[in-house]
Order: sequence, then C-alpha cells, then structure tokens
Amino acid sequence: NKIGKGEGDLIGGNLTIIAHLIGSHSSYKTRHKILFLEDVGEYHYNIDRLMIQCKNVGLFENLAGLVIGGFTDLKDASSDFGTSAYEIIKEHTLGYTFPICFDFPISHSLPNFAIKQGQVYSLAVSAQEVSLTEA
Repeated sequence: NKIGKGEGDLIGGNLTIIAHLIGSHSSYKTRHKILFLEDVGEYHYNIDRLMIQCKNVGLFENLAGLVIGGFTDLKDASSDFGTSAYEIIKEHTLGYTFPICFDFPISHSLPNFAIKQGQVYSLAVSAQEVSLTEA
C-alpha cells in the first residue's frame, strides 16, 4: 500500500478490458479520479504488458487514487514470471504520489464488495487500514 488520501469519481474494472479500450471512444478518462483494477484468468507477463500499455498512454497520470482488487485464477504461477501480480503493479506505479491499496475485495471471487461506478468516493490509505467510502 502507498499511504495517502484522495477523492474523486470511482471508475475502473477489468485491467484487460480497460487496456483494450485505449484509443477508442470508450477509453477511460482518469484525471482526478480513483481508478480500480482487477482481473481474472491472465498470465503474469500479460499483466506486465497491460500495465506498461496503461502507463505509456498516461492512464495513471493525475489519479486521485488507485484501488487494486483481486487478480484471481491466474494461468501461471508468480514463480514462472519471477514476481506476483501485485509486485508487477507496484513496479509500474512507483513514481506516482497518489494513494494505492492492494487486495481490496473487488474481484471475480469472494468477498466481492459492491461499489457504485461514477460516484464520488474518498480513499484513505494508512499503515493500519484502508477506507473507501462514498463521499
């Protein structure tokens, strides 16, 4: 986790789909927003490639916060790639100052908390806890 606070519209979803929307009229506009990402059934090398693609187009620029949900049912072991999905994401977000939390219960498995896309949320990440609340 990266400690901090942020507030903004909560948007996001499946990393693969978000990356595939880049360059289309449906591409995500992330400026001053809290972005959440999750994925299911991917390879670690593909998560790395998708994060590079998102970073290269500026998807992480000026975020209010980043919420990383579950990366479940991965098709290979982290030892096959040499690092876990969360470590891959940490590597690609090192230079940013927005708060980041990992393993938030948003995914394709349980527990899976309901959130309201497009609503304003506050994200607070401390050394002890994470809070994501509708503002």
